[in-house]
Amino acid sequence: MNIFEFFLQRSKLVNLITVLVLVLGGLSLKMMNRDLAPPLNFNRITIDISFPESTAADLEQEITFPLEEKLINFPGIKQISSESSQGQVRINVSFPANFKNTAQAANEIRQIVEAQRSLLPQNIRSMTVTERKITSNFQNEILIRNFDLNNKDHRVWLIGFKNKISQIRGVAEIQDRSFPKRSIKIDLNESQMKRLETKN
Repeated sequence: MNIFEFFLQRSKLVNLITVLVLVLGGLSLKMMNRDLAPPLNFNRITIDISFPESTAADLEQEITFPLEEKLINFPGIKQISSESSQGQVRINVSFPANFKNTAQAANEIRQIVEAQRSLLPQNIRSMTVTERKITSNFQNEILIRNFDLNNKDHRVWLIGFKNKISQIRGVAEIQDRSFPKRSIKIDLNESQMKRLETKN
């Protein structure tokens, strides 16, 4: 007698096993932790620098890259990333979730940044180092379609929208990524390009 014949001859046992599996599955589903926005634990130190009337490319060359080179070998760092827009730089220094000395690291990074200040452009308006130890939920980005950064009414609405969001209980931080992406268009003269190729 094989296993199929065994169960075919014992329909009550099959029904009992089926009910048992459904009950256990329901209990497991009820006890399972579920969260649409699972908690995140991470340690981060941000360096915010304001340098008005400078392009993102200039900021990367004059500020972002020199500071990143000084911080790359800082003990315990997991990752360094940066965001540069017109007049603004943010450098994110991330540490593992189990890193314990974030406050001390923030003070040491603040000293490093201040020590480099004399080597950076003199027109820097502000430089701040902030410790961001987050053990809360994370919400994905909110995309606003047809937003025109050059439209004053749109900008005013965005400021009001961010203020309302910031007043919601539990909101820790709002990041605005509405700054324009700059590009360079280069038109080439085909005949002159061919002359250059001939000269080379």
